Amino acid sequence: MGAVMFEAMTDPGVDTVKVVRRWYETKDPDLLDPNIYWEVLSTFPEGGAYCGRDVVIKQFFPRLMSHFTTLIAIPREHYWNGSGVVTLGRYEGSVGEERFVAEFAHLWRATGGRLSLFKQITDTAVIQKVRGQMDRDCC
Repeated sequence: MGAVMFEAMTDPGVDTVKVVRRWYETKDPDLLDPNIYWEVLSTFPEGGAYCGRDVVIKQFFPRLMSHFTTLIAIPREHYWNGSGVVTLGRYEGSVGEERFVAEFAHLWRATGGRLSLFKQITDTAVIQKVRGQMDRDCC
């Protein structure tokens, strides 16, 4: 069965989408499960796997933001796939005066009303180019 947009979902999907949407709106750490698994592409700044809410909030995000002047994730669509939510959107950001836009897909799962899994796919070449790292770190 294909993905269903959030308006047509059953209760577990609606609840998960609500938590995902709240995360994008507030970045409230309490929305993350204490044992969340957070995986970012290896070609994305600070890429790799992170385990635990404290590690994500206190280590990953500060390190990530040290690479950018601005960075924001803008969700466009949320789809329930039966076991999780796929969010399509874009990153908008800058490094100094250089701006970029990169499309993303995020996979989320929730357990007990909190986000327990995050996996990212994005166009890291666009970001690496703006960061001046295309020749050194990418591909």
